[in-house]
Amino acid sequence: MTPGLRAAFTAALLGTTAMPAFADGIQSKDVTGTFTVGGGYFDYETTDGDDSTTLSINGSASLAVALGKEWSAQFDVLGEQVTASSESDQYSGMQGVGGHISYRMPGSGLVGVFAGYGSGSPTDEETWSGGWVGLEGMFWLDDITLGAQAAFLDISEYNGGDDEGLDDDAYLLRGVARYFFASDVKLEAEIAYVEGSNVIDGDDDGEAFEWGLSVQARLADAPVYGALSYRSGNYDATTEGDDGDVSTVAVSFSYLFGTNSLKENDRNGAALDTPSTPLRAAGVFSELD
Repeated sequence: MTPGLRAAFTAALLGTTAMPAFADGIQSKDVTGTFTVGGGYFDYETTDGDDSTTLSINGSASLAVALGKEWSAQFDVLGEQVTASSESDQYSGMQGVGGHISYRMPGSGLVGVFAGYGSGSPTDEETWSGGWVGLEGMFWLDDITLGAQAAFLDISEYNGGDDEGLDDDAYLLRGVARYFFASDVKLEAEIAYVEGSNVIDGDDDGEAFEWGLSVQARLADAPVYGALSYRSGNYDATTEGDDGDVSTVAVSFSYLFGTNSLKENDRNGAALDTPSTPLRAAGVFSELD
């Protein structure tokens, strides 16, 4: 082999090995998805004195469908159950479904609309249920992903009781940041804020703030992943001083299909979230009533 051919071959080989196994935003599979189940310690405190530390169980699933090269749809289900006694007047769980329609811009990110419906309940079964609709987007930069969601909420007491709920002018703002130490090791941080007027008793304003941090990594050759997470939330009925605080430490396990790594799923798979904060806030606010 001549020196010139050897140099050309070496350059081509190096270029090939340097190429990623996927291209950001270019969907190579028609269907991708994730399944997650977990549990942990759940600490609950309120100004009403209904404090407890119990166990929580949670789960979620997402399915993304490619609609050509640039458009995609994603469908989610999620739930959380707290093992609280029926005699304790506290938040006991939430469940919901969601959907997303997104336009992908290869190498840059995506924009789209999302909507959802669900309920949040205290142990006395004064369930609040309803939905939301909003806009969302994600931005990709090397090993970093940034995401944002904004939505209007319409979640209220199931029986339409005392004109209570996160409705009328209630809204959600949420942000997510992900950093990939490697293709199968992810650090994620999120914040979410919910605000509404006349949330309790038809005249008390309410606001909720949650933040969370998690680390996730591959556990085996199979696409099975483990995660350790922490979440904290404050739910404040601002006009009467009623206040609730929730914190959770949890371990979860996930199975991915249709993509080969956490990072590939983030860029080309079922990477969007249906927010849980509005449903959890509904469950806590209905207990603070």
